[in-house]
Amino acid sequence: MRARTSAKEMLDRVPNDSFAAQEIGFSVPARYNASAILFDNLAGGRGDRIAVTGPRGTRTYRELCADAARFANALLAAGLARGERVLLVLDDTPAYPAALFGAIGAGLVPVLTNPLTPSDLLQFFLADSDARVAIVDEGFAGRFDAAACAGTRLEVLVVVGGEASCDAPVKRMPLDAWLAAAADVLEPADTHRDEMAFWMYSSGSTGRPKGIVHLQHDMAYTVESYARHVLSIRPQDVCFSVPKIFFAYGLGNSLVFPFAAGAASVRSCRPRAQASRCATCSSGPPGAFSPLTEASSARMWSCR
Repeated sequence: MRARTSAKEMLDRVPNDSFAAQEIGFSVPARYNASAILFDNLAGGRGDRIAVTGPRGTRTYRELCADAARFANALLAAGLARGERVLLVLDDTPAYPAALFGAIGAGLVPVLTNPLTPSDLLQFFLADSDARVAIVDEGFAGRFDAAACAGTRLEVLVVVGGEASCDAPVKRMPLDAWLAAAADVLEPADTHRDEMAFWMYSSGSTGRPKGIVHLQHDMAYTVESYARHVLSIRPQDVCFSVPKIFFAYGLGNSLVFPFAAGAASVRSCRPRAQASRCATCSSGPPGAFSPLTEASSARMWSCR
């Protein structure tokens, strides 16, 4: 595995005593793991509240934490070491937050990618990240062909939502089989607040996409600076985001912000479906919500 930038070399530290941190009330301990955004809901007594819901199922916080623990333990059982990357090529279903926070909780680094990424760009992401495990929705598994896997360290392709019937020249496993022996409890990795938590890639408009490193404290900072002070999300809120999870904007509005408050997130729904569920906090470009103004049941007065 190639050497990567150490925590000491990261440049976006946010000390608890900085002016910005004090202004918004941000403070996390030196030893901190970002999976707390999800798992703290258990200690907060919100285990039976809905965490995510949509066409692919509904999970309470208790169920989602158990799912995340299974992902974490399966990844560790696969022999991944602290800081290794895990490529995520997933649709916005309950499996996404389980894989994301499970990997972070295990001390690994999930890499969020556009599920419509073509094979040649997948090859770049795999080679650049050194990922040995990729977790992919069945509908996108066919993109992992010989060309996508060539010159990479990929060993295992975990397929969500169907059989592992693709031509990837690596070991393929359906999710249920991969998780079968994994425990549903987890002791989060003892990470430093300035260690890597996850990666995203830039769009590549100026050349090859750049891997953007997010640290363990970054989610908590955005919660304090935006979700609590601007959106004021509460446990009774239902959140809907048009941008998908692999976007930074979509990740915050879809998962991080509602989870930090113990609220519910509606995933994989069209805007009109969002209206029928009476979401109270919606995020997206203006054009995405124009149909809502025509829906008699939208109850727009309750949505922000």
